[in-house]
Amino acid sequence: MPVVTVTAAPHPGVDRLVLSVAEAVAEALSLGTGDVIATFVPSGASAVSGADAAASVSFWPIVSIHGSNRGREKMDAARTAAESAVRAWTDENRIDCEGVWTQWLTPLPE
Repeated sequence: MPVVTVTAAPHPGVDRLVLSVAEAVAEALSLGTGDVIATFVPSGASAVSGADAAASVSFWPIVSIHGSNRGREKMDAARTAAESAVRAWTDENRIDCEGVWTQWLTPLPE
C-alpha cells in the first residue's frame, strides 16, 4: 500500500489535492479503492539561497511516494501521475507553480 505525502504551502483546497493525488497514483498502479493513502504536510517558511531572510517563494510542492519496489516503469508512471494531479490542482486554484518535485522511496533492505 503506497503512502503519499504532499508537502506544500498551506491552502484551503488541500483536501481536493490529496484526493486527486491518491486517485492518480492508484490508477497508475492499477490499485483499487483504499489501496493508496495520501496526506498533506504544510510547509513553513521558505528561503532561497543568497537571501538575507526567509521569504515567500513560488509554490513548489514535493510529492514523496513511499512504497515497495514495483519496477521502474510503474514507479515512474505513479510519479508522473502524481505530478499531473498536482499541476491540474494548481491550475484549478490559479496557483503559480514553478515545479513539482516527485520521488519514490522504497524501504531499506533488512
